Amino acid sequence: MSIVASLSEQIDLPKILKNGDSFNNPVQSFVYILGINSKPIVLKYEQFLEYMRKNNISLENIISRSIMSNSLLTAKEICDQFMFGEYNFIAGRYFGCQCGLGAYFRENGGNPTGYDRLSVYSQKAFKMHDNLSSCCSKASHTMIGCLNPLTARIVDYNALVEESKFFCKTHGKLHSVIGNCKPSNASIYALAMGYNVIQDSERPKDFVIIDRSAVVLFEETIESSPI
Repeated sequence: MSIVASLSEQIDLPKILKNGDSFNNPVQSFVYILGINSKPIVLKYEQFLEYMRKNNISLENIISRSIMSNSLLTAKEICDQFMFGEYNFIAGRYFGCQCGLGAYFRENGGNPTGYDRLSVYSQKAFKMHDNLSSCCSKASHTMIGCLNPLTARIVDYNALVEESKFFCKTHGKLHSVIGNCKPSNASIYALAMGYNVIQDSERPKDFVIIDRSAVVLFEETIESSPI
């Protein structure tokens, strides 16, 4: 079965990839089929500082991603899965996507990205579901790191949309299955065209990491207070 054909069918994903908001996620299926499971480089504190120095990466270039617990996994478990897990977990189904599905990181010097606490509205929405309400009382965690200058292949979202129009002319089967490039399938187009990171055109400090090998992470996560 071809990769394109399999995108139109339900893929039997490993259990860990069915947790949280990745279930029935076509990008998750695409990543799983292609075997894009390379892990990020994870470094201890002194090693991370030395890596930044050798690669001329400033403190302002540090990226971070805050994680909330879900009904099945704690925030720390989700972070551990991203850093050390066998499979590349692609999120985005419940919380939407701005310019593609993947792990959203923000270039902000390593501060929490805002996903470490739910808004009052979101808290009410979560508590409407019995199986999700427990996550509101668990601490969140923030991963910090930087883009790997050797492996990160970055494309601006608007540029990706324009490039995809020409790409589709020679890849009609892919286009017939997933349609025109838009936020819900942009990550598939990016991977198919050789990119693994999408930069938000409107918020250029936001990056969608589709392939974990595109980042270098500090092994310790920052714990935030429960909601």
